[in-house]
Amino acid sequence: MDLGGKKKLVPIVALLILAIAILAVSLTDTELEPVEHELKINIEGEGTIYPGIGTFEYEEGEEVTLEAIPEEGYEFKSWKGDYTGTEKEVTIEITRDKEITAEFLEKLDGEAEETVERYMEAIDQGDLEKASKYLKEEKSGSLERISNGDREIIQEMSNQTETDTEILEEDINEKRTGATVRAEITWSHRDYSYTTEQSFNLVREQGEWKITEIEGIDII
Repeated sequence: MDLGGKKKLVPIVALLILAIAILAVSLTDTELEPVEHELKINIEGEGTIYPGIGTFEYEEGEEVTLEAIPEEGYEFKSWKGDYTGTEKEVTIEITRDKEITAEFLEKLDGEAEETVERYMEAIDQGDLEKASKYLKEEKSGSLERISNGDREIIQEMSNQTETDTEILEEDINEKRTGATVRAEITWSHRDYSYTTEQSFNLVREQGEWKITEIEGIDII
């Protein structure tokens, strides 16, 4: 029996066992080390987001709650990017690097219909100068060109007639530059009255709504 050969194999085997043990420990440490991803949060418009705006690091598989909080005069529209939806508060799972943007828009609800109501109030009062302020600039001349005699007639008619305007619907387009307002208008004159439904088209310029069309007839 070659005892010398066996003695030579012992340190080699010991080294192999040691190497395997070190490798196993190294692999175990690698498996235990968490994988992290970046979540970048942006905003468009006026508002804030929980947990904040910027870039954050989270472990893979972690769930993160986002909450969109609009500033006064604004409303939350939607999330876009690596998550889409319209709920103000959402929970997302971190599986990779992600970028998400919250979009806030200025509140416009009620503004177009208020313009129509003010226009009809001015018409009811026979005040053409006031009414023209609610028309798109190049359209307002149609009222300004009315002769003084006709103005007196209109004023007399307004003194004898009462107008009641009830807004039925306000529809603002996706670009938020135009709107259509449907209104039910009741005209009362002495012993009789009648009701009609009219549609007003409006455009928004420099933060103000102006009437461009009434019931499909262009104002010229």
